[in-house]
This record gives sequence, C-alpha cells and structure tokens, in this order.
Amino acid sequence: MPQKAYLWILKIGILLSFLSFLLVFNELLFPYITSKQIYFNILIELLFVFWITFIVKYQQWRPKLSYICYGILAYFAVILVSCFISVDFNLSFWGDIERMLGFFHLAHFLVFYFIIITVMKEWKDWRLLFITSLVVTFVVSVKAIAVSPESTIGNSAYVASLLIFNIYFSLILFAKESRKFSPLSRVGTFSWLYLLPLPFFLWAFYEQDITGANAGFGVSIIVFLFFLGILNKRKAVKMVTLAVVVVSLLVGGFVVLNKKQAISEYFASKNTFQTRLIAWEGAWKAFGSHPLLGTGYGTFAITFDKYFDADFYNYAMHGATFFDRAHNNLVDIVSTTGVLGAITYLSIFLALLYYLIINYIKGRISYIEFSLIIALVAGYFVQNLAVFDCLVTYISLFVVFGFVRWFHFNSESGEDKKLIAETGNKKLLNKEIYALIGVGIVMLFIIFQYNIQTFQMLTRTIAGQKAFAHKNIVKATDEYKQGLSYGSPLNRDSRATYVDSMFPKARLLHRLSQEQREKILTYTIELVKSNVSLNPKDTVINMKLARVYHLKARFHKKDKEVFDKYISLALKASDQAIQSSPERIPSRFLKAQIYLTKGDDDKAIDIIEQALELNKNYYDGYCYLSRLYMEKDRMEKGVANLEKCADMGSISKINNSYVIKNAINYYLAEKNISRALVYYEQLAVIDKNNPKVWEKMAKLYATQGENENAKRAARKAIELDNSLKDELQKFIQQLDKSNHQFEITD
Repeated sequence: MPQKAYLWILKIGILLSFLSFLLVFNELLFPYITSKQIYFNILIELLFVFWITFIVKYQQWRPKLSYICYGILAYFAVILVSCFISVDFNLSFWGDIERMLGFFHLAHFLVFYFIIITVMKEWKDWRLLFITSLVVTFVVSVKAIAVSPESTIGNSAYVASLLIFNIYFSLILFAKESRKFSPLSRVGTFSWLYLLPLPFFLWAFYEQDITGANAGFGVSIIVFLFFLGILNKRKAVKMVTLAVVVVSLLVGGFVVLNKKQAISEYFASKNTFQTRLIAWEGAWKAFGSHPLLGTGYGTFAITFDKYFDADFYNYAMHGATFFDRAHNNLVDIVSTTGVLGAITYLSIFLALLYYLIINYIKGRISYIEFSLIIALVAGYFVQNLAVFDCLVTYISLFVVFGFVRWFHFNSESGEDKKLIAETGNKKLLNKEIYALIGVGIVMLFIIFQYNIQTFQMLTRTIAGQKAFAHKNIVKATDEYKQGLSYGSPLNRDSRATYVDSMFPKARLLHRLSQEQREKILTYTIELVKSNVSLNPKDTVINMKLARVYHLKARFHKKDKEVFDKYISLALKASDQAIQSSPERIPSRFLKAQIYLTKGDDDKAIDIIEQALELNKNYYDGYCYLSRLYMEKDRMEKGVANLEKCADMGSISKINNSYVIKNAINYYLAEKNISRALVYYEQLAVIDKNNPKVWEKMAKLYATQGENENAKRAARKAIELDNSLKDELQKFIQQLDKSNHQFEITD
C-alpha cells in the first residue's frame, strides 16, 4: 500500500476519534462512558494495525522519541507494573464500566499519541485536528447551553475541562494563523474565524459552575498575562499586562487576608470539599505503607475504605460515601502508583516545559503561542486538583503533548513531502503482509473479546434492568445470564447491578416456586462471590455478600440447619466488611439486622449503640434504635432515641406506624402536645388516607391555638370521609370564633 494511503487512513482515523465526544448509547450501562470508550477503543485498535504496518514498511516514518515520549512511556510502565502488585489486578488492568480507565483503556490513548506524532508532520495537519476538536466541542457547548449543562459528556466537571482546552485551541489557531503573531502564517486575514466559537465556549463554561474549573481557568488567564508581559518586546504591552497580573494578585491576596474567615467558612460549608479532605487524609495515611508503587493503579477505593473516617457522615450521611477516585489527580496518582508514578507523571510536564522554552529560544514558537500553551497546561493542572481525567481530557491532553513535540521536530513546512520523496512508494513486501495479517488477527481478537463482547454484555445488562423494572425477576435473570456468558473481563459492574436490583425486588421471590427461588438465590450468591474473589477485602462487595446470605437465610427459617448456615455466612461476610473499613457505620447496621433475624435483639441493639459511638450525628442510628427499644417495651429509651431522630430533622425516615403511634401515645400521656404533633404529622404521611388521623390531628392543633393547621387537617379529613363533614364543619366554624379553646378528649 502506498504511503499516502496509510497517511490518509491514519489521519482520518485520528479525526474520527473526536466523534467519541458526542456518542451516548442509552442501551448501554453507564452510556456517557461506555459509548465513548468502546468506540474509541475499536477505532484505535483498527488504526494500530495500519500504524504498525506503516512504520514496519516505511521505517523513516517511525516517530523520533522525545523527552515527552520518554516521560509518557515511563509513566505507563509504572502503571503497568503497579497492576501486578495491585490489591485488585482486575480493577487496575481492566478497570470498571463506570470509569473505563484501567491500563487496558489507557493504552489506547498511548497509541493515539504515537499515531498523531507519526502522521501529523505539518501545520496543516494540526490545523485540521484543532478545527475538528473545535467543531465537536461547539456541538457539546450548544447542547450544554440549550439542553443540559452535562451535554453529551455526562459530567459538568468534564465539560468544563473540555471547554478550557478548546478555548485555548481556538486562541492557538488564531495566533498561529495570524500574520501579526506568526511568521509561518499563510491565512492571516481569515484567522479571526477561529474566534467565532469562543462566545459559545465561554457561555457553556459559565453554565457548568464548577469551582475547580473556575479556579483553573482563572489561574490560566493570570499565567497567560504574566508570560505575555514578560515575553512581549513592546514596553506598553509589557507594562499593561504585568500591571494587570500584579493588581490581580494583590486583589486576590487582599481578599484572602481580609476575607480569610469568610473564605474558610465558605469551604467549610461545602460538603464536597470537606469529604474530599477526609479522602485525601486517608490517602496520606496509606502512602507510608505503599510509597513506591502505591496500592495499584485505579484502586483508590481500597485506600478510601481502609482509612474511612466516620466524620465523613457529618457532610454526607447518604449517597456518595464511596470514593473510587481521590478527586485530585495528584493525590490519586501518588496513592495508587506511588512516588514512581508521581515522578514519571510530572516528568512529562517538565519535558513539555523544556521543549517550549527551547523552541521559543530557537524562534520556532512565538511568544503568544508560548504563553497560550503554558496557560492551558497551568489551567488543566489546577482544575485537575479537584477532579481526575476522563476520555475527553486524555485525548485533549495528548494532543497538546504531540503539538509541543511537533514544534521541536517537524515545525518546518513540507515535512510530509520530504519523507514521501525520501522513502518512495515500495511494492507490497512480505513484512508488510505479515504485519497486516499478524497484528490484524491480534487486534480483531481484542476488538471482539474486549469490546464487542463487552458491548453485548452491557446491552443485555440494560435489558435485565428493564425486566427488573417490570417486576419480571425470572426474565431479568435470564438476560443477565446471557450477558455475563460473553466473558468480558469488565463484567464485575454487570454482576453488581444484578445484585443491587435483586434486593429491592426480593419480595417478588415469594411469587416463585421454591425451585425457581433457590436457583435465583444460588445464582445471586455466585455472582457476588465472583466479585469477592477479585478483591476479598472490598467492603462494598462483602456487604452485598452478607445481604444475599441474609436473604437466603430468611427464606429458610423453618429449616434450622440451612438457616444457621447462611446466618453464619452472613455474619462472617459482614465482619469482613467491618474489618476492611472499621468506621463505616452501615456495615455495622447490616450486622445488627442479621442478629435481629437470628433473634438476638440485645446483640443488635449493642452493635448499633457501638456504631453511634463512631459518630453521634448519625441520625439513622437513633431512628433504628427507637423501633428496637419500643418492640422490647422499653418505651422511655425508645422515645428518647426517636426524639433525637426527630431533633436531627430525620423524622421523615421513620415509616413504621407502630413506632410513631407509640410515641404519640407517650407524649399525649405526658401532656406534651407540641411533641405529639410532630409525630402526628409523620403519621399523616405514613397513613395519609386515614381520615381519623387527620381528624385527631386537627383537634390537637386546635388545643395549641394553631387554628390554620387545625382547619387544614379538618378539611383533609372531610375530603377522605364525607360522613365527618357535619361534625368537622362545626369544628371549623368554632375555630373561626376568637379565643375558642379546645381540650383533649382522646
């Protein structure tokens, strides 16, 4: 195949990679991630076949290695080695569906980088690449403005990151194509066209409202102005830009010094910031145990679990209490790949800085291009202190690495033509055939086994989810079985979603025959155990294992031998979950629930009280204890715990009418009407269609002089039971009379 054919295939393939930014296939699990990464993987794997064959046949096209290349290769080597000493090899090497950032996926970005530095030899190539990125990002921006800030990316932080890159890509194109700034310019007059997307980019960026991205973009502007002032030869520009920088820094410093308390209070009030501080503290604690290579690439969740601090619940009682990333790129790298990972990662940026300086000195790069690229890298680096990379940032970042390298090796125009002239078009060679066939077979296997099969698994997972939604647990199981039969190494998330969907639908098992139920329970246990085998100390997986054993035991209460067996297994799994993350309270609650099923209520109460010692603000514990104490006729302790639950604003968590009615009766006996009303309001939520509840609540409000609330409750009672109309209409009329007093009669 002639050189130009290879070049066209590779260049067009690189441009097509940017289309991944727009892909969202809803029939896949985690569609914003999987749609993009699977497409990108298959595209790069196909391009890899042609790239290898191209540089085998035309050796002069083999890319010259640079310090940037050495840094990238060293970093990837450290990541790969860390996979083999990882606490979870599968997670480190293959990653998971939610992120798709295992070494296997990262390797595709490495291939992407080597292809662009091989075939992007002239400015016209880079111009087309940047324009492609701008066009795709423009589409992302329009959707972010018109439809949803997350656009096609699925996360506002990543949309903001992508926009930072492309704001600067737009400015770099303008600077490079403007005769005012670049001696290589051939467009000049039309260079302003590259600025047209900027208003949309800035508008979409504003819509994201991401603190880390805002900080990164702000720092990038200051860095740009600083270098623009330092490097500009015109004194007027130099003085103005440096003055702006100095004023900005002075104003910023003044605000920090004089509003230090306000700033501290602002960050203290940001729950996400506080939880991240706790996560970063855990990473620091873990560092001493794994200083060189960390715990293994992508395994921050293990560190987070091990050093989880119960104070975390002061900021996030429910929801995001499991961090699989540090939400700080440097912390994440140091934690999971150690000092070696951090050094090799930072070496890439030092090499980039070296090439920028060298090429500026040699006149290959203008002062404004230098300032823009430095500013872009600074902005990226700062915003990444609050987030981590994903597909769109990796692609954009490797484009920047390749572009800076191009200045050093191939910045003079005509490089393509020179190489083609030097090497000529060779006839079909044996080594070309061997490369095409050999590498092609390997890549086709990878495409089928690790991408197509993963795609099929994900579509079956969604089909299973739909079956669960329609309460067809048998069909859901069949869909999952078919999906998991594809054998993708990324099936841990699919197994997890089956188990997570099973628990809320467990009541449906009662409708099945005993044989069907046993098969489904056995299958569920097998799936969880498969995930446990990947990392036996994973807290989340062990909690799921404990829950499914517990579920199995509940279906065998009449068979003491089977019941005791699975209760014992459930307790063992819950103990492992607690051991892996000692301060994680829900795992202790799960253990308490297992003891309740076993019939040991006192042990369950002791476990929950011990859990509350970890964090006395964990209101769920008081809500839980109130029911247990009341069921054991220890009314005072039950009411005391329920009072704490209510005072923490969590009365809505109590959906047990038995507990609420006991509390109401207790407070009525104590003549504490105001407290009784708090629980009556919740009882009205639980038993909202009971007119007697609303009638009694109306009369209680009246005794407190809360006439409007009393009338509201009375009208609701009439609405539910028209037979009460006459009596309650008179009641409402009496309320309208001033100073009318009511006494409790019931």
